Amino acid sequence: MHSNSSGVATDLENGLSLEEVRRRTIKHGYNEIPEKRESLTILFAKRFWGITPWMLEITMALTWLLGKRLEFYVVLGLLLFNAILGFIQEQRANSALELLRQKLSIGARCGGYLFRSGSSSALRCVQKRDDDSL
Repeated sequence: MHSNSSGVATDLENGLSLEEVRRRTIKHGYNEIPEKRESLTILFAKRFWGITPWMLEITMALTWLLGKRLEFYVVLGLLLFNAILGFIQEQRANSALELLRQKLSIGARCGGYLFRSGSSSALRCVQKRDDDSL
């Protein structure tokens, strides 16, 4: 028997029993980090925060104060075009990244075999427990 840093004993010869794996999975969940997703509204609003949008917003304020309405609307159009184009590109990049994550998670293995109940098997990394024997 071997104790890990959390003080839980693991049999290095046989590994965790299937019942112990089920119990720990119910208690702690799978071996993965949940992703936090922001709403599309917040992602779009972030397109108006940064150096370029600030410069355009200051330009809009100055042109409005100077009474140059046509220039104000031209700069407003540039600001909106910049935000929409950046948002679309970000969404395309995020969807490509998500596709890569899905492809990687399908075949992700732990780099070895896990010993459970006296036998070895290749399992996905999300199925590995912190006390498994590799």
